[in-house]
Amino acid sequence: MKVISTTAILALIIPSTTLGFQISPNSARVSSTSLYSKPIDSVNEAIDRRSAIHQIGATAAGVALSSLLLSSDTALAAQDYDDEKKKRILITGSNSGIGLDAAQRIALRGHEVILACRTLEKAKQAADKIKTNIANDSMDAVDAIARIKALKVIPMECDLADLASIDSFINQWKRTQNAAMFDAVCYNAGIARNTEAKEVLRTKQGFELTVGTNHLGHFYLNHLILPLIKENGRIVVTASGVHDPDSPGGAQGVPATLGDLAGFEKAVVTGDKRFDMVDGGQFNADKAYKDSKLCNVLFTRELQRRLDDRGSGVKVNCFNPGLIVGKFLLLRFAAIIYACALCQPL
Repeated sequence: MKVISTTAILALIIPSTTLGFQISPNSARVSSTSLYSKPIDSVNEAIDRRSAIHQIGATAAGVALSSLLLSSDTALAAQDYDDEKKKRILITGSNSGIGLDAAQRIALRGHEVILACRTLEKAKQAADKIKTNIANDSMDAVDAIARIKALKVIPMECDLADLASIDSFINQWKRTQNAAMFDAVCYNAGIARNTEAKEVLRTKQGFELTVGTNHLGHFYLNHLILPLIKENGRIVVTASGVHDPDSPGGAQGVPATLGDLAGFEKAVVTGDKRFDMVDGGQFNADKAYKDSKLCNVLFTRELQRRLDDRGSGVKVNCFNPGLIVGKFLLLRFAAIIYACALCQPL
């Protein structure tokens, strides 16, 4: 089954004819509400509370993520890392939340950070946010100018819902940066649709949008970028505890399961590369997100096994940021979760 699954994934993501982004003109875009949300326009206090929880969660998770990316030892905290050894680190989805927080922390320590975002505009906005935050935290204008001038942040476009965009990102990196090697890469970008969504949205190549972005996009990016990761480098995958049906989040609704990969298999056999669910079942937006996180965990373990078999020194880790209230997820858990379980092994 392991050979079949790898073949199926490769057959799905190798680019062929672009089918176009399959969203009808009348369909809603990915919603910022969820099954657990209330009408927020009439509940200002709830907005403030959620914003505070989101900020605490993103900050705590950002600390843990930056530690993983900077350290060669998973037990080594970022503050204990020797910043004289400058690193080049790529983070996808670094324009908001955990990715942005981690990118800012790493950049402040003098390391080079590549902000790989869905559009170049979002990447540039992320770079501007980092500069603004640094200026606001500086002692005075002179200090702010000096700190911003020392920053090494490179905004780039990498749309994980479009394999052609991933190709362009890698080709641009090789062309403009002389194929410079990465010390660490973080596959952090991801989407979570409204759990009640019924319509199947698709990537440019026709994959179901959630799994196509969260897993297949990163799978393809890794396929291209792996030769550019240093021999002692690190890969960190932002996963989630919801991949586990026994976890609090994973136990809500339909649990994650990939079955026998019938959805992938059918997409390959028919040649249209389209699937609604990995297991071939009826589309369920909540389960699609859980499935994508299960794919992330299995990808991490299998990639580490293959690297070990090759004698590679690259280390691959999953990262569970906890349950975070954010743009796409409004969940019911309090901020104490983030302080208690920042980096659970998956």
